[in-house]
Amino acid sequence: MTRDRSDRVSLSVRDWFGIVGIAFGIFTACGAGYLRIDRSLSELSIGQSHQAQIIDGLNTDIQRLEARLMGVK
Repeated sequence: MTRDRSDRVSLSVRDWFGIVGIAFGIFTACGAGYLRIDRSLSELSIGQSHQAQIIDGLNTDIQRLEARLMGVK
């Protein structure tokens, strides 16, 4: 920071570069965190739909076996 004759303080070029660098770091970290969370949610969604397909297949098998057992009696 620099001070002129009227005791007014202003930021120097070095200070502005520091502020811009810190802001860039914060925005980059936030963006990376957002992308990581978005990717995790996408993976969970895909896994959930896969598990739902497996459960539907198991329910179909159970119904088929129940129908076969009821037909035997």
